[in-house]
Amino acid sequence: MQNQATFFGKNATSIDVVWNIAYSRHLEHIVEFKPHIHPAYFQGFTDLNLTHESPPSLDSLKIKLKRRGWRLFPVKGYLSPKEFFSLVSCQIFPISQSIRSIANINHSPVPDMIHDVLGHLPLLGRLPSNVAECAHEIAIRGTYIEEHATDRNLTQSVHALEEVAEFSENHVKVRFAKRRYNKALQQMYRNPTPLHYLVRLYHWLSEFAITDSGAIVGSGILSSVSEIRRISAGITPLLPANERIPDLDIDFSGFQPHFFYLDGNQQQIFAALDRRMSGECKGTT
Repeated sequence: MQNQATFFGKNATSIDVVWNIAYSRHLEHIVEFKPHIHPAYFQGFTDLNLTHESPPSLDSLKIKLKRRGWRLFPVKGYLSPKEFFSLVSCQIFPISQSIRSIANINHSPVPDMIHDVLGHLPLLGRLPSNVAECAHEIAIRGTYIEEHATDRNLTQSVHALEEVAEFSENHVKVRFAKRRYNKALQQMYRNPTPLHYLVRLYHWLSEFAITDSGAIVGSGILSSVSEIRRISAGITPLLPANERIPDLDIDFSGFQPHFFYLDGNQQQIFAALDRRMSGECKGTT
């Protein structure tokens, strides 16, 4: 059984119950939609040697990921984009040691271990080369960009959401934290910072990535059976990546209107990103 000290705020029994349900459902979904998921995902998933009884130990995951050239860095919750990029640029993945509650079994409001283990880890070191190279370039750039007050405000609002994650949706503390987060998010939408332009690009071309053949490789899609179902049914358009991507935010409250794949035009996209960051950013310092 997983050492319960690895996780925060749960006993060993509740950890195993949540993991069992989440793992079993995820396995069912990826089998159902296997033709739409990149083969590398299944190779990486098998390599992790996961079981439904209890979550894997951090030590066992570290050994497996080390063989792929990646290290794991345990964190309690959400990292700022700059912290995240600094780690990922060195092929260090920040793995959450928080785990969702049974009430949030289908979707965790904040990053958690289940999302990281089932969504991210199978493809670490196994991404298609163009996706991996693009993600690495974004992370390198994010390491050197200055953090603005608007960036810090948004990060703090996510931390506030984490602090009330165990409460019910209608709890006054949850409603207050959501209002704070939405206010910070809207401020960022109106006045995006250089760092946020990079976050947008990373979301579309890594977290929500697909290949030019339509195969899913993004953990954000792999974590949502509803998004996979919409792709498989041809409902969500799959578009070649273009210069507008730095201007587009992910809608975490609903379905995405489209997804993008790289078709060899990465340099044009990064050139568009540079233009936004040098001439159109008005983030508060």
